[in-house]
Amino acid sequence: MTLTHFKNKNQTIEMVDISKKKKTARIAIAESLIKIDKSLYQDIIK
Repeated sequence: MTLTHFKNKNQTIEMVDISKKKKTARIAIAESLIKIDKSLYQDIIK
């Protein structure tokens, strides 16, 4: 399988025309965890 977004071996990224693709409904869910010092947390919640 080849990736159509890469133009050459230097991995130059180019735009891909998606105008003829069928429309689909999608849901994306993201989650993150950020660890910070207690003192920074205290400053943030003030």
